[in-house]
This record gives sequence, C-alpha cells and structure tokens, in this order.
Amino acid sequence: MTDSCQLVLVEYNYYLVFGGAEMDLVLGTLKQVDLREAWKNEAYDFTPWVSENMDLLGKALGIDLELVATEKSVGGYSLDILAIDTSTGDYVAIENQLEQTDHSHLGQLITYASGVGATAAIWISANVRDEHRQAVEWLNESTNSNLAFFAVQVELLQIDNSAPAPNFKVIASPNDWTKNEISNVDKSDKQKLYHQFFTDVLNMVKAEMPGITNATKVGYDNWFNYKAGKTGIMYGLAFKAGNKFGCELYIATDSKEKNEEIFDIMFAQKAEIEAVLGPLSWERLDHRKASRIAALTDVTSYEEGLLIELKKWAVENLNKFRNVFGDKLKAI
Repeated sequence: MTDSCQLVLVEYNYYLVFGGAEMDLVLGTLKQVDLREAWKNEAYDFTPWVSENMDLLGKALGIDLELVATEKSVGGYSLDILAIDTSTGDYVAIENQLEQTDHSHLGQLITYASGVGATAAIWISANVRDEHRQAVEWLNESTNSNLAFFAVQVELLQIDNSAPAPNFKVIASPNDWTKNEISNVDKSDKQKLYHQFFTDVLNMVKAEMPGITNATKVGYDNWFNYKAGKTGIMYGLAFKAGNKFGCELYIATDSKEKNEEIFDIMFAQKAEIEAVLGPLSWERLDHRKASRIAALTDVTSYEEGLLIELKKWAVENLNKFRNVFGDKLKAI
C-alpha cells in the first residue's frame, strides 16, 4: 500500500482510497446532551460559565462583549450578567434560564435592561418557546433603532463519546436591515459618512486581522472601538475636533486610579513605544476618569480619494497599536 490517499464519492457513499485499497470513511453521530450534565445550577454554574466565555456568546451574536458584573443589583433584584459592547461602550443586559422560556423571565429581562440603561438585552435559555420568539421579534420591530433584543438557545452537542461542546443558537434578533433603513431617515449627512467609513474599515480589519472582532455592523457615531483583551481597555478609531483623526489606546476601566496607573506604566516606556508608532498624544486626562494614548493625522477634506487613504491609515495604525500594546497589556 502506498502513502497516497484520496476521498472519492461512489453512489453517495464516501470512501478513503489508500493506494488502490478502499476504506469506508467513518462518520460520527451528533447528539444533544442534557444541559444539567454540565451545569447543575443556573446561578452557581451556568452564569459563571457564561461570564467567563463572553467571546463565545459574542461570536454567535456578532458583538464584542466584555463582562462588567454578575448578579448586578437592579432595585431589589439582580441581573444575571451586565456586560458592555466594546464597539460602542453601551451596556448589555443578559438573563439566563436553564430551562424553557417563561413569561416571568421576559418581564425580568425588560425590567433589568431598563434599570441599567442597556441598549441590548440577551435572553439565554434551554428552549425558546414560539410565543417568546414572537415577543422578542415584536420588541425589535416596535422599539427604536438604538435598542436590540436577542433570544438565544444554548445547547450541548456531542459526537459519539467526545466531550460535549457548547453552542449558542440565535433564535430571534433585530432585523438590522429594517432598523438601519428606518434610522437613516433622521441621520445627518455627516453621520451617514461616519457609518459608511467605519463599515468599510470594519470589513478591511476583519480581512486583514481575522479574529480581532465579532462585530458585524457599526453605528452612526464618529468613533468605533475594538477590544484590546483587557476589560475596560479598547483600541479606538475616531474623528476628532480640529480636523483630526486618531487611532488610540483608550483606558477606561471602572477605576480612575487604575486607569492612571496603566497610563503611567505605558508612559514610562514612551521612547520604546514611539520608536515604532511615531510621536503620540499622551492624554492622562486628570480631570476625567479615562486616559488615552493616540496617534493623530490630519483630515483635510472628506473627498473620496482622501477617505480611502484615511481608511488605510486607520487599519495600518490599528494593527501597529495591537502589536505594540498587546503584550504590554497582558503583562499588567
């Protein structure tokens, strides 16, 4: 027998062929596993697991999520998980249910989301009843374009005797096309320009830096963020006052003291960092909670040719920032 092999199709059956000898291709059987085998308790097992695997949930939804808190107090009650969408900095409310959806959890989700000022609400359950799928779709159709509701089904999948693998299945989500069309009506020309600019940049970033973001769309703001691997710290791209555009490391954890400490650690390495990135704007922002380190370039006009060059500048500098600051942030 030779070492060569090929996969051939004969009457809808696959065979592996090794040097002329045929061998049946063995396929495994996919099956679902009871969720309680992995998570005995919703509060003590499942919620902590979700909070530690936000990226897995984010990939299913097309959102970059970072944990803010678990069991977040909302009045006299507790929201399972409070997160932020790092692309926008907006709060995201997440309510978990290790069983079939019910009316009370739908009410809780809406109450908690409004209580924390969330712009997105995610309902995770073992099984989404059809009437609750319809309710989530109705909420998306009836609310303004700044709000988003998701119904997500969690499942455990196993191939033969393999370890079970978690999977998030999105059952209901916003109709992005409809909402964007509606929201476009009241947007200024400048906002539409920002939207198109950052949409193009997002597509370029995902092509050149696979895995950097789960985001699938942008808003109409003059900025857009990318995760930096540390909660509260982001890489930002932004149109700024004075006809400037910047690529920045935005340090905005929940502690002003921590933000200043991280900034000071970076500033101590200023010569090394600027040797790669060139002159930077070091903004400790003592009068504010956050700090930033930015590379700036001039925006002389919004002519199409210049915007194309600005998009290239944005992607190039974002990649440089990730290469320079990535390991430094991990070391903190």
